[in-house]
Order: sequence, then C-alpha cells, then structure tokens
Amino acid sequence: LYDKKYVLMLSFITEARKLDFSLKEIREIITSLFEKQSKTEAEQLLEQKVEDIQHSIQELKKRKAAIQLLTKQTLANIS
Repeated sequence: LYDKKYVLMLSFITEARKLDFSLKEIREIITSLFEKQSKTEAEQLLEQKVEDIQHSIQELKKRKAAIQLLTKQTLANIS
C-alpha cells in the first residue's frame, strides 16, 4: 500500500525520535537521504550526532568525578 521509500522514512523517524534526535536533525537527514539522494551528507550528519554524544559522555564523566570528589571532601570535613 505504501511506497517503500515512505515506509523507510517513517521507520527512520520513529527510531530517531526514540534515540532523542531533534526534529531539526531528523529533517536534515531525511532531506539528505530522500530528497537530495546524498548518502554522504546523511552519513556526515549521523557521524556528527555520534561525536556529540561522545562529547556529552565525556562531560558527564567529568561531572560524575567532580561530584564524587565533592562528596568525599564534604564527608571528610564533617567527620
């Protein structure tokens, strides 16, 4: 009933939303893949998302370490 292109598009949108892609990011990727037919551009956008996530992970690890240090210092000063 539906063209394969639209089924793939909807599937991508559904999965991308589950992975917390913004609507803007999804629109850019969909435009690259289905309108411009540019797999390279879409791949670059997806790789950028992975880099952004990696950066967020590093920042969260730093915050975690800082909180752990703060906790240790605070508890040591109270005892």
